[in-house]
Amino acid sequence: MTPGTLAQMRKRLPDCELVLYADIVSGTVLASDSRLVYPQENLDTLCVCARGFLTAPRLASHDTTGEAVFRTPTATRVFMRAYGDPCEALVCVCGPKTDLAAVLDAMREALAEAAPDNGSNVVAFREAMSK
Repeated sequence: MTPGTLAQMRKRLPDCELVLYADIVSGTVLASDSRLVYPQENLDTLCVCARGFLTAPRLASHDTTGEAVFRTPTATRVFMRAYGDPCEALVCVCGPKTDLAAVLDAMREALAEAAPDNGSNVVAFREAMSK
């Protein structure tokens, strides 16, 4: 995932403040794009949140989730596991009333573009994560 891809995705979403790509296993922010300058500590915290949300077991199963949404009165944070490497994740921080479906579609599209060689694997991964 390139910084240019992140910038394009953020600009397509009118309410998007920050897009972050991270290695959630090591806790490393790999790339980000934002309207404002965010301190590294804030980016690191989002990386920790992504790890927490995406590695927590689902209720009534031991499977983990591929997507998570955390909404508050001030923001919507969307976390999505990368298709090419499940140790990596994409995070999008938007306004509280953002069009969630549009954000999820944009994130899926960006992740699919970042892993074009994984075509059928992406479909299998999404199906496995949705169970």
